Parts: sequence; structure tokens; C-alpha cells
Amino acid sequence: MHIPAGVLSLFFLNGGLQSTEAFQPVSTSLRAAPYLSSSTCRTASPLTNLHLKDVNRLGRKGCASVNPSSGTSTALSGVFNTAVLSASLSATSKLLSSIGIGALATPAGPKKFGNVLDGAAVSALSKLTYWLFQPCFLLCGVASTLAKACSGTGGLPVDALLLLPMAALLQISLGALSAKLITTKRFGVRPLFLGIDTDDDAGASDIKMCTTFANSGPLPLILADALFSGPLLTDVAACVSFYLLVWSPLFWTLGKIILGLNDEDESASADKGVGSKVIAQVKALLSPPVVGSITGIIVGSSPILRGLFLNAGAPLAPVFGALRTFGLAYLPAAILVLAGSLVKKEEAASPSSSESSASAPSSSSVHPKTIISLLLSRFILSPMLALATVRLLSFANLLPVDNARTLAIVTFTLLMEGCMPPAQNSVIMLQLANEKGRAAKMAKLLTVMYALSAIPVTLLLSACLGMSGIMNFV
Repeated sequence: MHIPAGVLSLFFLNGGLQSTEAFQPVSTSLRAAPYLSSSTCRTASPLTNLHLKDVNRLGRKGCASVNPSSGTSTALSGVFNTAVLSASLSATSKLLSSIGIGALATPAGPKKFGNVLDGAAVSALSKLTYWLFQPCFLLCGVASTLAKACSGTGGLPVDALLLLPMAALLQISLGALSAKLITTKRFGVRPLFLGIDTDDDAGASDIKMCTTFANSGPLPLILADALFSGPLLTDVAACVSFYLLVWSPLFWTLGKIILGLNDEDESASADKGVGSKVIAQVKALLSPPVVGSITGIIVGSSPILRGLFLNAGAPLAPVFGALRTFGLAYLPAAILVLAGSLVKKEEAASPSSSESSASAPSSSSVHPKTIISLLLSRFILSPMLALATVRLLSFANLLPVDNARTLAIVTFTLLMEGCMPPAQNSVIMLQLANEKGRAAKMAKLLTVMYALSAIPVTLLLSACLGMSGIMNFV
């Protein structure tokens, strides 16, 4: 699929807007912001509306102050704060520039760059990322974070990390419920607002998928890598890893149900025994990224395994170091897969395909109403649901209000997860199910969505930074 040259220009234009120097004055400027505390007192998340007893407890400890302003006013002040907006714009620019550089290596790019990132290369890189790089990345990140927490040498508390899977389940459930309401057949909603026929269940399923599941793995990690460094980056990556503990199995199970892809699986497994069905379900839930995260939990929480893998002079430390090396390849590989998936050159149509396309000229076209509806869903409705999730955890007294830094990290991660564009792995899922036409249409839809997401993601990321107060700990 051909991507307009203007999109590639946008990548490099955004990349040139901000240099790495934008990161240098952020902490100083943010500490001087009017809604943040002084240098002797860290700021807790202003959107949690902590109860009076929490405020008193924080005041007695002298470790944090609570901003009494509302979440909306804090969001606006965060968006329009120069330092916060500069950091957000720099992170988005780095992401777009990276994708743009990767796009040069695709068949749609100049021939002098080799055109090496073709379909076969993207497929092979996707498998490596899914089976090796991402599991190693999650294993090492989760293990290191838990090892610090269990040994009392730093990191996030375990109870704070366990909030992330709970919040992921809540956010995905709210997204699925919203998607069902948005794609209802009643009241002419589908043709009026979505640009699809009332009986187009396949098109409605694709829209449901994009509304329910965001890019909750690679993109948040890439943006966090552009924003933070050191222990703060490690802790944010650990939060994303724990979020994926629920997101990943739900994506590959509930996602197939939403897309209507398990009819063949059910008919094929009808003759199998109960034991075979249970094994198949377990395999579906235990994807390689989930196995990597679970293994990291086991290693990081076990004193024996920490002594074997993580402690100074550990006998298996070289093995853990090798896993960490493979994990370092995750983010570059994820960027290349994203670039190769979104930037594709149109293939020459065969006579048979020309005849079939003539009979169904609009089968792979994307209606503008679909784009507008998904933009509103992903960048207005989804952030509101993420904010509602944080509010709900706050009202239930589940947020770690005793530690302002942990509170800021958890809050930022939850808000950021709700501000991402749709998951690009939906294309892979359709391709694996041999739904070539729907996969091509989904690829076109995601290409437009990602091209239009630069501005809303930048503004929403600025709001996340401002509302959570995380930049006060850079």
C-alpha cells in the first residue's frame, strides 16, 4: 500500500522540531510551575481527589502535597505548560522520525536504501519480536523491578504493580462495552456515523477491535523511552509490562471473538477431547510476552532465583545478561515492524484480482466517517475512560497515595495507555486467519489513523504528564 509522500515529510518535519536539548530544562522548569510543589515537597497526582485522611497522612509524612485543583484544569495547565508540551512534542517527534527512517527501507522508499523492509522481512521481524525480543525485554524489566522492591533497594512496590493488570481489565472492559454501543445496528448508527452498511458485521467488528484495543505495548514503551531515562524509565516499563499481563491474553482471545475469527477453531476442535480443549485455551492465554512477564515475576520475587540470576557474582548472571541484550532489540524491532506494517507499496494486480476488485470496488476502501468516528473514540472517549479508571481506583483507596513518585508513575501509565491509537497487531491477526481482504482494509485504516494521530497523541501525552506530575521526578 502506498503512503503519501506528505506523511513521510511529516515524520522528518516533526523530528526536526525538537532536539534532544528539550529534555535538559524540563525538570527545572516543571518544578517552577505554579501547580507543582516546592523543591522540598514532591507533588502527588492532582487528579486523585484524595480523601481528607489521605491528605492528613501525606502532610504528616511531609513527603507530598496534594493539589486541590480539579483534573480538568490541571490537564489544561499541563497541555499549555511549555516544558511539558516540549517534552511531549519531543517524544512524539522521535517516534515519528524513527518510523519515517524505517519507512525509507520499505519498498515504498527510495531504491538506494535497499527496499529491504518488505513483507517477508516484516513477517520475520514480527516473529522475532513476538517470540524473542519482547519476552526477553519484559522478563528482564519485571525481574529487575521486583528484585529491587523485594530487597528494599528501590523500584515500585508490588501492590502498586498489581494495580496495572486490574486497571487493564477494567479499561478493556469499558472499551468493549463502548464499542458494542457505538456499532449497534439500531437507529441507523452504522451508516450515519460509521460509514458502513447496517448489515456489514465484518466492518463493524473491525471498528469494535480498534475501539477496544489500543497499541498498549510497543508505542507506550517507545514514548517512555523518549521521555525518561534511568530508574524512572525502568519503573514505567515495568508498569507497562504488568499492564500487558492482562492485555496480551485478552487481545489474542477476546480479539479473535470480536473479529469473528474463531468459528473455524470451534469446528476444528469439536472432535477434540476436553483435555485438548483446555490445553489449547491455556496456550492461547500464555502468549510469549505473557510467559516472559510471568517468568520475570517468578525470578524477581524468589530469593533463590535472584541469587542465581541477579545478585552480584551470580552464577547465571551471564544468562540474564544475554536475555537483557536480546531485550534491547525490542524497541528498534517494534519500530521497524510498525513502519513496515503501515508503509506498504501497492502490488501490481493480476487479471483475476482485477476482475474481483471490479466486482467489489469498495471492498477495501475506508469511509471518512469511519476515520472520524475512530478518532473521536480513541482520542476523546478512550482518554475519558482512562481518567475514569484512575478516579475509580482513587475512590476505592487503591492508589499508592503514601508514595508520590509511585502514584505519579502508576497514574501516568494508566492515562497514557488510554491515549494510544489502535493496535497494529489486528492486521497480523486477520492475516493469520487468511482474511486478506479485511487485513488490507485494516492496514489502510491504521495507516490513516497513525498519520492523523501525531497532534492528538502529543496533546494527550502532555495532559498525562501534567495531570500525573511524573515530570517532577525526572
